[in-house]
Amino acid sequence: MEIIVFNEDAIMDFLYSYGKGSESKDYEFIVSIILSKFCQEQWNKKCVIGFSIKNKYSRYIPPKGSATIDQIRDILRKQIEEDTPIDVIIAPGPLASGRIKGESFQLKRLGKNFGNSPKKDTQFLIDYLNEIPKKYARTNTSLFLILEMGGKIDLMKINKSINTINYPFKRVMFMLLSNGQLFIGEIWPNAGMNKYDPKQLLSSQ
Repeated sequence: MEIIVFNEDAIMDFLYSYGKGSESKDYEFIVSIILSKFCQEQWNKKCVIGFSIKNKYSRYIPPKGSATIDQIRDILRKQIEEDTPIDVIIAPGPLASGRIKGESFQLKRLGKNFGNSPKKDTQFLIDYLNEIPKKYARTNTSLFLILEMGGKIDLMKINKSINTINYPFKRVMFMLLSNGQLFIGEIWPNAGMNKYDPKQLLSSQ
């Protein structure tokens, strides 16, 4: 699997120039920046963002740091491989070689059925996560849930209620925007979360 790597500024410039908004598929690029900022805080090191690229385009990857904004647009719009369990990779940077070693994530957006009430949201996530082993093969990837509509969840109840025997993901994380604050946390194997100012998290540093 060939990976193409960008820094946060390149993705942000692309979204500024060509973005279609958070209601489009571009939400994955927005989330990739948030994940990069989150990992940067955890690792205390600037991070890069990687995406799988279709094999037929791998030979045309521009040299590192040389891609124009139009080339970045073409890569992100047309050349990203979507038929893969990995949506984004976050790695400590800058990279010393062509190889990337970091944390891989599969992104799942839950909005239509999420946000009714704390009790319903908690049970919805328990049911959803318990269905996951029936749908996915084992992978060394973290599942990252984008929870929309400002709902609330009981992290400890979910942690204790999901069946994690032979679970296909090594970790289940989430992102939730509520009352103007962004919460990023882990459901399993550890339950906990951190709170952020979304404007500050997405600002250039």
